[in-house]
Amino acid sequence: MNPEKRLSFHQRKSGPLMKELKIWLGQQLDQKKVEPNSGLGEAIE
Repeated sequence: MNPEKRLSFHQRKSGPLMKELKIWLGQQLDQKKVEPNSGLGEAIE
């Protein structure tokens, strides 16, 4: 697969999943399930 096709494939397949993950991680911070100053909280930020 050439670089352009690989990028297109990745954007189609991984893009929606990564958007959902970002929302879920933000919810973890908002709902105080993760401390913002913890290692995980800093990684989410």
